Amino acid sequence: MFTTKSKKKKLSLQITDQMISALELGDHSTHSSISHTRHVQLDPGVVHGGRLQKPGKLKSALHQLFAKQGK
Repeated sequence: MFTTKSKKKKLSLQITDQMISALELGDHSTHSSISHTRHVQLDPGVVHGGRLQKPGKLKSALHQLFAKQGK
């Protein structure tokens, strides 16, 4: 998941108060498609009202998100 072999892949992140979602998008000649998805729940209070409150915990959650590669 989330490989860098192709220069045509793009990564989209969505961060909400509850979770981080990541999508790897493959770019084909006529359209884009979703190659992989991953989600990680955030601890309460990491993001509140769309504002980052605990940067260290967000960093940990991002590490956890990308550590799921291949699982």
